[in-house]
Amino acid sequence: MITFRYHVVTLVAVFMAIGLGVLFGATFIDQNIVDSLRATQARLGDRNEALRDRIVNLEDENEALQTFTGSTRDIVVRNSLTDVPVVLVTFESTPGDAVDAVRDTLTLAGARTEGQLILSDRLDLRSEENRQRLAEVLESSSTDAGSLSEELVAQLGTAVSGQNPEFLTRLLEAELASAPIALPPAIADPAPAVLLVGGNLSTEVNDRIAVPLAQILGSGTTVAAFAESGVDLQALKPLRDNSDLRIMTVDSVETPLGQSALAVGLQGALTGQYGHYGRGEGATTALPEFAGG
Repeated sequence: MITFRYHVVTLVAVFMAIGLGVLFGATFIDQNIVDSLRATQARLGDRNEALRDRIVNLEDENEALQTFTGSTRDIVVRNSLTDVPVVLVTFESTPGDAVDAVRDTLTLAGARTEGQLILSDRLDLRSEENRQRLAEVLESSSTDAGSLSEELVAQLGTAVSGQNPEFLTRLLEAELASAPIALPPAIADPAPAVLLVGGNLSTEVNDRIAVPLAQILGSGTTVAAFAESGVDLQALKPLRDNSDLRIMTVDSVETPLGQSALAVGLQGALTGQYGHYGRGEGATTALPEFAGG
């Protein structure tokens, strides 16, 4: 019968055999090989130490940069958009910190928020129930997701520019959107800039609604901007890849640097100077040139 003692003795014998093998093997290893291995180990140790020092320095530099951009953000942003009418379009899934950052930035910049529209997650048209609901709003006989989303985006493009208020009313009544700040019934004078805030959207909503809506706005006469939090971009990449669009984009809008870029970038867009700002892929520069407030 195999007992616990048998297992212990077997394990001890195995480890003794391994130890003896290592001992005898080391005896016959050429000393030059040993010296070479030790030298390599020493070089790797020095390199790792240098990399650790570099990481610490970069962390210190990044902290100093964040402190600087945080302390200068108010100077850069304040009154940069005084009395500029802006319509804010967000999505139900848009991260709250991104929405808060944008609203705070617009307030500090002195912009006049003409309205805010929050598009519902029910516009994810993978659901048959959602398609049917939207078809009723659009008064469409089709429940095809592609057709519905195209018609939705086309009507949204005019609605968020201050036209087509009847469509917004139907959208709100169907609970496919909400409006914490009611949109104007007619285009303001001057026409409002439209600022979309995305991120964290389902692929369906991002690809069928967010990106096409931004593309429609960026192809017309509306002053359009799109902001996202972080650098893991959903909507911004296809917008930045299309050089024909007249749209300003900003990533990392939850950071002081992103908020400064949003205000100054929108200020430039109002005079026809569109750019892509931030730290993410496709950004032309971290911050647009600051002309002063």
